[in-house]
Amino acid sequence: EGFVSRLLPQLMDLVRAAKRLPVGEEHSIRRGSREFLTSSRELGERSLAFVHRTLRFLDPGTHQNTAPEELTNFNLIIDSLDTILERVDSSLRDAITESAAIPGATASSTKSGKYAAGSSTTSESSSSTGKPQVRWRMLIDNERTEFVPRLVVKHNQQVPLDASISEAQCKVGLRSVSDSVAARASGGGTAAQTVPEAMSDDLLRAHLGALGVGKPENASRLPHPYVHEIDSLSWPNEFFRIKCPQRYEKVEDTPLVFVRTERELEQMIEELKSCRGSEIAVDVEHHDQRSFRGFVCLVQISTRQKDF
Repeated sequence: EGFVSRLLPQLMDLVRAAKRLPVGEEHSIRRGSREFLTSSRELGERSLAFVHRTLRFLDPGTHQNTAPEELTNFNLIIDSLDTILERVDSSLRDAITESAAIPGATASSTKSGKYAAGSSTTSESSSSTGKPQVRWRMLIDNERTEFVPRLVVKHNQQVPLDASISEAQCKVGLRSVSDSVAARASGGGTAAQTVPEAMSDDLLRAHLGALGVGKPENASRLPHPYVHEIDSLSWPNEFFRIKCPQRYEKVEDTPLVFVRTERELEQMIEELKSCRGSEIAVDVEHHDQRSFRGFVCLVQISTRQKDF
């Protein structure tokens, strides 16, 4: 209690100091001062060092070998906060359970204790399960306000990837500038600007946004990577002929194959190619455990003879 009583006033001072930081137009004006930029950089470095020391104390398993500058990857901070809050939640549930076991406990605490006991297994299993998204090749950027397709290689294309998509991918780091120039040279859409010019305009829009000048209402969005292929798609007449329904096979007569390796994926693709002209069924599943938006975790593909 003594530690908390000393901590709360300091947190209040920190919040008041943060509220005094310049934002919007005032921040844009002050950025023209070298002294302001220098002091901002020094404050940022000191803040990162303080946060790093705090996380090493609260989550040593993750930050024992990290450096303060690595915290610019905010996913590290978010993961640590999730771990810390899960431990706090588990500790609170344990405390409620213990108080409910004390003779003379109130009815409300007993009820809370039953809830805690019934859900402790779920909490423990959730906290002990690692986040699969931290192992993804490309981490999710929650600060990005515009959706940018990650598709760099356009398979089965009729026309190359649109140049506006390539430029947007360069701005967010999904593609190098040289790749974008090469894509434009191959005929990827029509672009009135080069990539450096587009980046310069992007910086100008960011500066105007800081001054309170927003985007125009008719700002165009990026096209779908396969918009041309979708618009020009044609179906054979065979698809529109009425056929008698064909009952699916029994479960025991339809093998179930778990595709876990690249080799198994290649074998599945070869089998699907042999089904050309026949029906296949595709279904996807997603979950939102330890994720705000959720993500696809399972793809199911079935032929008449086998399930993948």
